Amino acid sequence: MTAPAGQLGLDLGSDRSYADALIRALVPIARALATRASDRKITVANLRHAAEQRGLLTGAERGRRLSFIHSVFPKAGFLRTDDYRRSDLPRSHGNLHRLWYLPDSSEAGQ
Repeated sequence: MTAPAGQLGLDLGSDRSYADALIRALVPIARALATRASDRKITVANLRHAAEQRGLLTGAERGRRLSFIHSVFPKAGFLRTDDYRRSDLPRSHGNLHRLWYLPDSSEAGQ
């Protein structure tokens, strides 16, 4: 069993502080996921799965409660792509999710 987000040091005092704290916690997770992906591309669904496994999300979050989660990618240094992948999250109903690309260090600054 994983600890609730509040026990992991996240400030859950307000929606804004919750979002900011969760974004900060998700940035290194997103980077780690991308470095393990063969094409260095991940989706919000990939990030949500990893966050649930670590206890940062419960899996019950819906709608506007996570409307900010896409902002993790630019903060983590990802580039937006024009590619999409079908979500495997049941609550996403198979919708398409944008793929975000993390350039490796040799591509940085090009």
